[in-house]
Amino acid sequence: MKRLKLQPNSSTLLHIKILKITVLVILFTLVSMFSLSAQTPRKDSGADGLQMIKALKVGDTVPEALWNLPLAVINDSKVKNTIKLADFKSKKLIIIDFWATWCAPCIKMLPKLDQYRAKYGQDIAILAVTDETKEKIQSFSARNNSSVSTVYEDQILKKYFPRHSLPHSIWIADDKLLLSNTSDYITDGNILNAIQGKPIEEFKKAELVDYQDSIKLQDFLKDNVIAKYGSNRAFYRSFNWHIGRLKTNKSYLRYLNGAIEDMLYKLYSRDIPHYGRFNRLVFDIPDSVKKLLCYDYEKFASMPIADRSKWNYQWKQDHYYCYEFINLDSTANLDPKTIFREDLRSFLSDNFGVDFSLKPLLRKQYFITVSSSHTAFKREGLRTENFFDPNTRKARFVNISLENILGIIAEQNKRNPIPIVWDKAFTDQLYNIDFDCSLQDLPSVFAILKKHGIQVELCERPLLSVYLTQSATVRKEVSDEN
Repeated sequence: MKRLKLQPNSSTLLHIKILKITVLVILFTLVSMFSLSAQTPRKDSGADGLQMIKALKVGDTVPEALWNLPLAVINDSKVKNTIKLADFKSKKLIIIDFWATWCAPCIKMLPKLDQYRAKYGQDIAILAVTDETKEKIQSFSARNNSSVSTVYEDQILKKYFPRHSLPHSIWIADDKLLLSNTSDYITDGNILNAIQGKPIEEFKKAELVDYQDSIKLQDFLKDNVIAKYGSNRAFYRSFNWHIGRLKTNKSYLRYLNGAIEDMLYKLYSRDIPHYGRFNRLVFDIPDSVKKLLCYDYEKFASMPIADRSKWNYQWKQDHYYCYEFINLDSTANLDPKTIFREDLRSFLSDNFGVDFSLKPLLRKQYFITVSSSHTAFKREGLRTENFFDPNTRKARFVNISLENILGIIAEQNKRNPIPIVWDKAFTDQLYNIDFDCSLQDLPSVFAILKKHGIQVELCERPLLSVYLTQSATVRKEVSDEN
């Protein structure tokens, strides 16, 4: 019997190719659905999608659905791709630390998490959580030699444990939410107290507030008025310092939750660069008054970690303010910032005996110039790199404009009393510069810049600054006393 040989024609081959493509699409869809389901709550679990998740409060029992929720993870100690909180249920304490690659305090906390895990691993489990992508965390881990076990692309845990700032930690003990607060609470003392069932003294973060820009402060904060200027302008006590901004339009100007020094910068943001928001303010007033207007970062950094949250909470509660101007006449040609500035002048004079003005002052400064004849470098394709390590403050720049590089250096030295200023000429040139030193080590930074034809001179020149001095009334009173 002769075998029949099928001669494939073009039509048959086309159908086979289509079939193969269809199968691949189906497989890809199934894999994608499985991956998505790893952090999507099931309807039969009592959590009908993200909107149905009930946020947990301190003292609440952790629901079974949350214990058994699959979580996509990298850097797991047992080389798992998916874990569950139930895997750590036998531990006396579970700490979930929310973080992000852009959050400098978060990154500083990561090595400490490893240290605490090694020290107390028999009794506790520590899990870092972020909503960033797997690729981003892998890149960060490789670049920073980090091995912290991290749940990535989280959309569920942050619903159970809402927070309004990072870093933020969640503590679970005896199947209940023990603490939800800043990661400053992750200390030896607090961990030992939690393991031993002892209480943890907690200073709460500012509460989440259901505030929207459509709400007028004169209604929202009517019981927290500090100073009123007519029927449409007033200063108020702060209600949540994590909601901070200045917003203005034809109908209103509204400043939310900040210190006086920040108000001054916001008022003059067109004249003062962002990195100059601290060292372009010049204070010719008593230190006792300055401490009421400016957040003391040095004091905060020098105090024990366990004391920081309490002091931070109290200072901001006492010295953060809100302001609102409502335009009652939309046809009037009014400048809301001018009104805000004059009201702030009255507020500072009445309450602190302080006046202010924007003026050129003869000041010491690091003045940077670039030679017109200098060639920055031969561009290497289109690759760019803008890397900064918040722990060591070292940086590497590839194909980055000098304007941006100097801006980052100035930002890292924003509290240095000697400002960094530069001539704008030629700063649009692209550079490759590797700073194998802290950007706050200015002698080393300037030496590296010099190798690239960038000159730095310490000199005295007029520099536009916000000048704070005692008000005329206070000066007169002081003069009369003398």
